[in-house]
Amino acid sequence: LFSLYKDGKYSDLTIVCGESTYRAHKAVLCTRSQFFAKACDGAFQEASTGVIDLSQDDPQAVKMMMHYFYHLDYPHVAMHESAVDDHQPVANGNKASQSSPSDPVIDAPPSLLLTATRNGVTPTRSRKKKHGAKASPLWADLDTTAHFRDPNLIIHSNVYALGEQYAVEGLKAMALEKFIAEAKVHWATEDFLQAVEHVYSSTPEHDRGLRDVVRNTFYEHRRELMDRENVKPYLRDVQDFAYDVLMHMWKEGV
Repeated sequence: LFSLYKDGKYSDLTIVCGESTYRAHKAVLCTRSQFFAKACDGAFQEASTGVIDLSQDDPQAVKMMMHYFYHLDYPHVAMHESAVDDHQPVANGNKASQSSPSDPVIDAPPSLLLTATRNGVTPTRSRKKKHGAKASPLWADLDTTAHFRDPNLIIHSNVYALGEQYAVEGLKAMALEKFIAEAKVHWATEDFLQAVEHVYSSTPEHDRGLRDVVRNTFYEHRRELMDRENVKPYLRDVQDFAYDVLMHMWKEGV
């Protein structure tokens, strides 16, 4: 399946997300997603044009979703390689627009401990591609070893939201599983706190998947986390999260 996606052979469906274009196959996407099945089979514009525009969605999450369709998995992304514009899929026999050799690629800093400021995740240095450097192959910016060298908590929460939005149950379940695994490792980082805020802003109240994970993780490490000054703004600003933590503590008799 990956070879079909990589070269777009026999493609009968085009997925557009911003500047990225994916040549896909209805037989693959429609069997994994009720949304795409309805879009391709129903009396919708997409059924006649063969083009589905997802430009309103997060580009990185869409990239992960497309990878999942053909692999039933999606890989870990190193923070300094997370920009989706560096390596674009093939579109109509030609590569989509890529960053020019002179465009800077920002290296994100390593995970920040909670002693950092709340908005401490800022680029600290940049590097430029060498002129004449050979373009990396498709998906070369993805770390398939998934060794948790960098937190992907926000990416997983975005993918989880896409799984819900486009009725890709397997993708949603996988994103939840990956989020749980990383939360166990990165609970003491600023990335985790930012993920808390993102989870509560991107999921509906009735969807307890990710919400229960961040609540339970926070509760498990509450003694360490509650003592940190930069945790307090999240408890104040993300009121639903604070309420969930408080109610969980009450149920546990704390």
